[in-house]
Amino acid sequence: MGEASSGHFAHLATGGIGEERQALAEAERRMRGEFPGWSFWRARRRDGGQGSWCATRGRQLTCQELYGGLARTLVCETPEQLHEELIIQAKLGERHGPP
Repeated sequence: MGEASSGHFAHLATGGIGEERQALAEAERRMRGEFPGWSFWRARRRDGGQGSWCATRGRQLTCQELYGGLARTLVCETPEQLHEELIIQAKLGERHGPP
């Protein structure tokens, strides 16, 4: 598989076991389906390996939303942590009403 150049998960693990890759791919599919307003991608470490799990909103936020705790981009070490943060962001977003 190639390098991630589109900002999306081009590959999910480097040299990992097939089972691990399947679990990561499932986490990606779940988050894409559950949080359609976000783009998901993996950061790269300096050594070229896969880094943090990231999500960026597909829209700009108002000052009120930013002050209310909404984030434009989330960065987490695991897909599970990212999923938890996305749930928190969804709950905060409900408090602000529609964009």
